[in-house]
Amino acid sequence: MFAAIAIFVAATSLVSGLQSDLQHSLAARARVEHISAVSLSIYVPVEPSNINVAVGHMQYGGAGAAITPNALYQIGSNTKSFTAATILQLEDEGVLSIDDTVGKWLPQYPAWKNITIRRLLNMTSDIPTYDDMESMLSAYARNPTKYFTTQELVGFVYPRIGLRSTYYVRNLYPQNITRRMVSGYFYSTDPDNNGLQPLYGKDMRNLSVSWAQGAGGIVSTPEDVTRWCHALYGGIVLKPKQQRELESLVSQETGKPIAETTSQQPRGFGLGVGTMLTKSAN
Repeated sequence: MFAAIAIFVAATSLVSGLQSDLQHSLAARARVEHISAVSLSIYVPVEPSNINVAVGHMQYGGAGAAITPNALYQIGSNTKSFTAATILQLEDEGVLSIDDTVGKWLPQYPAWKNITIRRLLNMTSDIPTYDDMESMLSAYARNPTKYFTTQELVGFVYPRIGLRSTYYVRNLYPQNITRRMVSGYFYSTDPDNNGLQPLYGKDMRNLSVSWAQGAGGIVSTPEDVTRWCHALYGGIVLKPKQQRELESLVSQETGKPIAETTSQQPRGFGLGVGTMLTKSAN
């Protein structure tokens, strides 16, 4: 009986000491870290239950009820261990391997196709974190109760083409764009173009592009066009099936499918893109 009393007194003294330490810590750090409470739970192998201590209030500045050891917290990145354990259980069940790639399970994201699940879990994938993106932070601040879908979150960090100087309008470009444009002029010796003669020699920057629209109305820089071509032909914009459709050629001479251009079929066109075999100069 005396041993039980001694253990009870020691435990009570320990809890009292821990509570005092936590209270001092909260007083010192509350304003600096903008916190309202501190909880501590200690697992002791020989004890039937944890030692639990809590100080502070449910709301910042001493507002709300005093907290208890049963108060809930958002556990943040501790969530990652739950996710990893679940995936490892799936591996044990033969559903997947942690050395499977993103390309195997999520082929809609070809830019990350070679990244393994292992690298996703051990934080070496080099995929940016979406909560570092200004666009995501602003979207959350505007509507903090919004449900963000997985697709939306991935969209904040998935590689975009990044065309910073590419514009499209259906009619007249505004002055903030036209003043950056190099002047272009209609001129032709082809009699079929005689209808354009009234425009020959005129600066075309300020004229309507409504005649071209989706077939030729974009204004851009060489750098942006290069970036677009890299993305278009590099598998970033389209999935494999659509990529093959884009690049499937027909002869401009016969209208029939061709595998590639030749001296007999020097001009081929895919879907909105083309290739031309040019004669080398002698």
